[in-house]
Amino acid sequence: MRDEVVSVIIPTLNEEGSIASTIRALREGVVEKDTRLDIVVADGGSVDGTKRLVKTAKARLIQAGRGRGTQLNNAVPSAEGSFLIFLHADTRLPFGFDKVVRSTLQDETVSLGAFRLKIDSNVRGIRLIEAVANLRSRFFGMPYGDQGFFMRRTTFNQLGGFPDIPLMEDFQMARNAKRLGRVITANESAVTSGRRWEEFGVFRTTVLNQIIVAGFYLGVPAQTLNKWYRGAVARR
Repeated sequence: MRDEVVSVIIPTLNEEGSIASTIRALREGVVEKDTRLDIVVADGGSVDGTKRLVKTAKARLIQAGRGRGTQLNNAVPSAEGSFLIFLHADTRLPFGFDKVVRSTLQDETVSLGAFRLKIDSNVRGIRLIEAVANLRSRFFGMPYGDQGFFMRRTTFNQLGGFPDIPLMEDFQMARNAKRLGRVITANESAVTSGRRWEEFGVFRTTVLNQIIVAGFYLGVPAQTLNKWYRGAVARR
């Protein structure tokens, strides 16, 4: 039955440092005997060892253009499952994630699910970042992509996929999903890399993120926000 297939779609661009462990965690995390795991890696033009590692891990690899939203959208037609998980390359899902996804999405009132956020870092202030993110996600129905999004394929089609914008595609997807149904945060945690907080600093990363979110709310074009973000990161 198709409902027993869980497809995990992972966008990549030069992710040789994390992709192998992410795929391994997926394979080790399945607990339901009748779950068939379908892993699709949507590459945006990696020039490091990402593609080789994906092939070694025996996941499916497609060339999907550049830009996370574009990569995710282009990968969905290749996915086999009725349940779709959209996962960052540096995020590991919890043991039993398949059971969480399947049970949550049995509720037809749920349009989008995500996991609690756990950041793989011990830098000062990071636990506060986690706490605020989880409050935002659970009480305001606004998870971000590093928490792992999951939804039914039918819902994805109803929403028209991710918006074709260079950043904030996860933010807008959550907003769109809220109009269609309930956005749920699971009790289980996804563990995401702390590299951007460690490299850029917790305070600076948080301020930059809030500027981008505020700009998006105020209608600043996503292309302009992307230039701001890339410029700020380049100056770190």
